[in-house]
Amino acid sequence: MTAAELVAAIRWHAPVIAALAPLLVAVFAGRGGRFAGAIGVSIFAIAILIMFDGAARSINAGGHTLSFGGEGPAGAELVMDGLSATGALAILIVAALCWAPALVWARAELAPSRRSGVLSLALIALAALIGAVFCKQLISAWILIQVASIGAVAVCASAVALDRRALSGAMGSLITLGACAGLFAIGAVMAQSAAKLNGASAGAGFALMGFSALAWAGAAPGLIWTVAGFGRGAFVGALLLGPAFAIVGISLTARVLAQAQALSHIAPLLYLAVGAAGALGVVVSALRAAGAQCLRRLTFYALGVQAGIAAIGWALGENGAGAGLLHLGHGVAVALCMTGGCGVIMGGRGAGAVAIERLDGLSSRAPMASAALALALLALVAPPFTAPFFTKWLIMEAAMDRGWPWATLALVFASLAGVLVAGRVIERIYFHEPIAQATPAPGRMGWAHAPAMAVGMVWLLVWGIGTTRALAVTQAIAGEFFGALTP
Repeated sequence: MTAAELVAAIRWHAPVIAALAPLLVAVFAGRGGRFAGAIGVSIFAIAILIMFDGAARSINAGGHTLSFGGEGPAGAELVMDGLSATGALAILIVAALCWAPALVWARAELAPSRRSGVLSLALIALAALIGAVFCKQLISAWILIQVASIGAVAVCASAVALDRRALSGAMGSLITLGACAGLFAIGAVMAQSAAKLNGASAGAGFALMGFSALAWAGAAPGLIWTVAGFGRGAFVGALLLGPAFAIVGISLTARVLAQAQALSHIAPLLYLAVGAAGALGVVVSALRAAGAQCLRRLTFYALGVQAGIAAIGWALGENGAGAGLLHLGHGVAVALCMTGGCGVIMGGRGAGAVAIERLDGLSSRAPMASAALALALLALVAPPFTAPFFTKWLIMEAAMDRGWPWATLALVFASLAGVLVAGRVIERIYFHEPIAQATPAPGRMGWAHAPAMAVGMVWLLVWGIGTTRALAVTQAIAGEFFGALTP
């Protein structure tokens, strides 16, 4: 095989390589050793380079479909387009940034006999989520998301030795995930069987699938596994899987909307339903964020707000989908900053319930973590010169043009709630005396989280100053799904 043929083969099988990368990291995590962190980051870095090339090629060429097994079942097909490639790329970048902190936390908190199992479960769930991004058929994505969900719940429950409430949180998540999976399956059956016979039934089926996909993204209130992951579950779940679920959920929502476009008579109602669900998720998540007393739960609600805004963007069609997709990227950057801050404050101790009161005087003990938290909280408000400002503005304009003032009001409400949250937390970080029981975080925990926080801060600042290029990329991705068929 020549070098050119090898490069062509790697490019063609980039989705498989991306999904296998976490499994390969899991092998080294199971073996342990002092170099497990460096090896894992190196594997993720190689997959990132391959997927970056794939994303660029897909956006420029409009994507292609990989079919394994010739004329085999449709479930064996993977689609390589701008949405799937950039989604997988984002998940791999988050994994590379969070692998070292996850490893440091596991070594500090878990017994050696349990450590490799928990890390492997998280990485298997991550691999399933990457695979779900590339699935052409929705049912194939559904199966992989179930695998990821079971793994995520198991990871959350593994913190029961640190906090017994982690098990109850994991069981509650398992119930809601089961309900979500059932709704999606029912919706898929309704959409496929009634598409040609009964438009109303098909529309209801697509609506159920869209709602379930938003629930996996964290945009729909009360139907998310990440309550356990960002509550008292194992911190590995919050680090590696929270943003990944958000990315996969929004990607699946986009594919549901794309399939529904063939039924032009029900597509407008479906877009309206998805937009309304996204707006509801924004309002509920913002309310919960305003009343949150735990930093990790606040992080989850902040991510839920951004996922809801992204859903509204997609529901607005081509005029808002590009801004919605880019706003989801801003949400992932916010999650990187806030989970990094959580990790530094936790210092590798406890199950991870970080009370807001523990932030008093944090700036004198952990200046970088304080800056990351402050910038992430300001991003919730979306003032000028922060990345979410421009994307929020574009989505609000598109909503008003569509005649959806309620969507605009939901985004304004989220910013107002963000003012309350940011003011309350930033005041404690910078204007309160350090509390006596707060101890400096171990150096290795701070250094482990530094890359993730730095990338999150740079993202929020750079795209706040000039977002034109990034928006052009996301609009090109959205153009693959909409265009002339925009309702």
